[in-house]
Amino acid sequence: MKIKELSDLENGDIVTLRNGEKMIYCDEGFTDLSSPHYNSLSDTYDLNDDMTMEDRDEKDSDIMIVERPIKYEKVYDRKETIREMTVEEVSKELGYEVKIVKE
Repeated sequence: MKIKELSDLENGDIVTLRNGEKMIYCDEGFTDLSSPHYNSLSDTYDLNDDMTMEDRDEKDSDIMIVERPIKYEKVYDRKETIREMTVEEVSKELGYEVKIVKE
């Protein structure tokens, strides 16, 4: 789907502003991904339908590029493992003798 206007933005879209800053869109607001510098764009209320700033003195914050993550690649997956131990190893690990009992 092509982005044509402000209402086409979806949560997770990454926008690049005229000044090069990158922001992520979420629930009608933006979080700056580029730097800690002040950015005049904070929510969609600051924008016209064509994704330009209402206040033309702030035109550096016009949205120039919208990127939408389509496919996420898994980069981490925790694997739970069961560690097999003898009673002697458990005792050594705990620092005291243990006796295994059935409930």
